Amino acid sequence: VLESSVQLLELLSTPLRRELRYARYESCLKELGFGATQLTQQLSLQLHSKTLAAADTVFEAGSVAEEAYFLSEGSLTYTWGEKKVSFSEKDKFGWLVEMCIWTPWVHVGELSTRTTSNVEVMQIEPFFECICRSLDVLQLARSYAEDFVANMNSYAAVTDLWHPDQEIERSESLPPKVPKNPKRSLFPKDFGSVVPLQ
Repeated sequence: VLESSVQLLELLSTPLRRELRYARYESCLKELGFGATQLTQQLSLQLHSKTLAAADTVFEAGSVAEEAYFLSEGSLTYTWGEKKVSFSEKDKFGWLVEMCIWTPWVHVGELSTRTTSNVEVMQIEPFFECICRSLDVLQLARSYAEDFVANMNSYAAVTDLWHPDQEIERSESLPPKVPKNPKRSLFPKDFGSVVPLQ
């Protein structure tokens, strides 16, 4: 249900609407890695929800990433090369494509819905505008971004679903982390569309 279609919300004061919005998005904002707790209420104003039908495409390989996604309900399938990974909100995967917030990113795979799904969307530009309002938060975000990108660069390849806190043991079906110079590749031989980050 779109917030704009709930007429009762228009009767609430602006501060109360902000509190309600924060309560709605609090759980996914806590999953955002850099932990600017003083900014979560302002960031909640930058999020919006998207309902997608089964078999909708969220993003395609080769397109520039402009949004990060948080799956709140439903199930998705990520495809890269010949590999497919399916997961639902129960897998608690966190933010998808979070790297686009911290560094320029081009999608290396395709994400589509398996079932009707709800995703929370964080667009890059409003996110930047929000964190630039506070010098302390901006410095915290900069430090986190440097660590995030350094961690990404320590792997031979990453997918759109990669996150520094991802555990290989979490699920055999999720994309694995691949250390640089691995003794053997964890990816299929036709995984040529991913360029190692250097």
